[in-house]
Amino acid sequence: MNALSVSPPVSPATTAILSISGMKCAGCVQAVEKRLQQQPGVSTAVVNLVTAQAAVEYMPEDLTPEDLAQILTTAGFPSQVQDQSSRTGAGLSSGESSVALRQEPIQRLMVATILVILSGLGHLGHLPGLALLGLTGMPFHWGLATVALLGPGRPILWEGWQGLRRNLPNMNTLVSLGSVTAYLASVVAVLWPQLHWDCFFHAPVMIVGLILLGRVLEEQARGRTKASLAKLLALQPMVARWLPAPDTQPDRTVEIPVEDVQVGAWLQILPGDKFPVDGQVITGDTLVDEAMLTGEALPVAKAPGDPVVAGTLNQSSLVVVEATRTGQQTTLAQIIALVETAQTRKAPIQQFADRIAGYFTYGVLAIATLTFLFWVGIGVRLWPEVIAQGTLPMIHEPGRLPTEILPQSASILLGLKLAIAVLVIACPCALGLATPTAILVGTSLGAERGLLIRGGDILERVHHLDTIVFDKTGTLTSRHPVVTDYWLTETPAAIGTGDPSLSPTTVLQIAATLEVGGRHPLATAIVEQAQALSLPLLPATELSTVPGCGVVGQIPQGEARLGSATWLQTCSIDIPTPDQSRGHQLAQAGKSVIYLAVANAYIGAIAVQDTLKPDAAQTISQLKQMGLQVKMLTGDQQVTAAAIAQALNLDLSQVQAEMSPADKATAIAQLQAQGHHIGMVGDGINDAPALAQADVGIALSEGTDVAMETAQIILMSGSRGANPLSKIVDALRLSQATFRKIQQNLFWAFIYNLLGLPIAAGLLLPKFGILLSPAASAAMMAFSSVSVVINSLSLRRFRG
Repeated sequence: MNALSVSPPVSPATTAILSISGMKCAGCVQAVEKRLQQQPGVSTAVVNLVTAQAAVEYMPEDLTPEDLAQILTTAGFPSQVQDQSSRTGAGLSSGESSVALRQEPIQRLMVATILVILSGLGHLGHLPGLALLGLTGMPFHWGLATVALLGPGRPILWEGWQGLRRNLPNMNTLVSLGSVTAYLASVVAVLWPQLHWDCFFHAPVMIVGLILLGRVLEEQARGRTKASLAKLLALQPMVARWLPAPDTQPDRTVEIPVEDVQVGAWLQILPGDKFPVDGQVITGDTLVDEAMLTGEALPVAKAPGDPVVAGTLNQSSLVVVEATRTGQQTTLAQIIALVETAQTRKAPIQQFADRIAGYFTYGVLAIATLTFLFWVGIGVRLWPEVIAQGTLPMIHEPGRLPTEILPQSASILLGLKLAIAVLVIACPCALGLATPTAILVGTSLGAERGLLIRGGDILERVHHLDTIVFDKTGTLTSRHPVVTDYWLTETPAAIGTGDPSLSPTTVLQIAATLEVGGRHPLATAIVEQAQALSLPLLPATELSTVPGCGVVGQIPQGEARLGSATWLQTCSIDIPTPDQSRGHQLAQAGKSVIYLAVANAYIGAIAVQDTLKPDAAQTISQLKQMGLQVKMLTGDQQVTAAAIAQALNLDLSQVQAEMSPADKATAIAQLQAQGHHIGMVGDGINDAPALAQADVGIALSEGTDVAMETAQIILMSGSRGANPLSKIVDALRLSQATFRKIQQNLFWAFIYNLLGLPIAAGLLLPKFGILLSPAASAAMMAFSSVSVVINSLSLRRFRG
């Protein structure tokens, strides 16, 4: 026999975050993504122009993040691996570096302003005094253009040349070619005056000045788009007050870095301090501001035993807490990680823009070349009158008047001006900023309000939703049910007929034994009722949950099952008719009835009633007003589901009951097959398949980890209050508003280039005499990028 060959285990893909410098436009983004995706071992690579980061999934056995950073650095994009553990300190420490970062844009703004002002003086030769100062003479403008290109313009020229040399032309390449061409044409005009060309030394000065000015404004606006994420980062305290010996020295504290806090450590939190880690209150009562977590302004009362979350604010009293989650495991760290990840995920609509951006600069170079050739060879012959408009001197020396220019020289000069305008007006930046700026603002704004949206692709899916499906228990209901009825059947054969020790509390005792540790609201209600009656738990082993059905385990009397009537009947356990009738009556009253069997024989049942969340009916009404169809899927009995539906004003045709987790996923798949786009709202393990099947899964943060991992939108809640369902409406509206901003930005970016490039190439020159100067083109290009960012920032006015 041949031996079986066993393949070595394959390591799962790992995600690395790279910080990248030198990206200026969508073309750069496309070049970086292409270079990363070409590397063996890289699964996916997504680059964000706004945050200057790349999220790369790679196989650790093939390469390291340092290798990827070196590859990008060699390609002209200096990169380094971002240290996730020090993320919260970024930008919050080092006073000198932060001052330097603030001063740099101010210096560039001053340089840009001076260049624009000095260049503008060339057009003011008629004003008395300026000629005497030499500010209108050719030597001054020649020198100013030289200084502008070799000084503040040198990084633009260098990066443009590097991109061209590596066959990765970018926006700097276009600006550099336009500026240098204008400069060299002016030098030719000075050195060979017999050509009678006019000089436009002011063009490269204005181009450099306006580009710098536009970038400063753009960076300021982009910085504001990152302000929300910076607020989240700033919530993390840097130090904690540790109680090294709380038993013997309860008043002695030691300040330690928050990253050194260990699980189980006791920490002292003073009024006005933020909680450094997630924990549980040990001593003290206080009020905690949890607005960063839930968006709710009212503080929450905390007492011993209550949980607290890192970043929330202790308002009123000194408390001592025990650390339960530290470092990257805290709720705040996970929120930050989720928001950062969301900002690297692109909307599918951006993929079309990315494909265009990859060829954009090549296309602009081709258009500029064709523009020059057209006007030199054909244009001036078709419309000879345009020569007078295209060759008027732009800089006048005192006493110098326009001179008749030879037709051939005039056509070359006109072609150069128009080609330069084409190079400068093109704006790949707007294409690159259209999506990430809107996603950055939208996801960060959502995080501030307790709405965690996993990425741009989710925003686009939300835009297409037409149906919202709800789970019932814990989603529409309050998650705080109470036991209202429990009884022993008249013939409890499994435990021994006629045993005088048997009573209805026996049913409750066994049920609590099976449900202890369960996270389902009904399980909590049963256990709490048993504790209130001081019923001891029985010895139990092999406890397990059957999703959508119930729980099973071994107790001294045999195998016990607690769950729905349907489940017990499929296990060949008969429920007497009187018990079925009683359960049906309770279900009609809106109660959930759970049946108990031991040793394959039915012994009794428990009825639990859960109240609707206060805003459940209003939320469903608002969703209907938004044009969405609303449905409810539940594992509960049909009569109970009908009672809930009636209270919610839901048509019974929109309700499906007695469904297993697989049934819920199948029902959603059937709706999708009919052409519907489904959003599923749930909170439990049994909702995970449906959340995964839906186009958009929406989970409540107070639900199970499985549900939150599966969902694409997470609604954060306070640690003690019920999650307001109205956040579902806010999440949908914010997602739709953000996606509309993406559409607006992309529309503007495309329209600007589609209209701007032909006008710059001289489309309107023959009939309307409109000739865009290189300086005007530079101003329009800068305005295009800034306008996209400002439009994204307007999303911060969103009120839900």
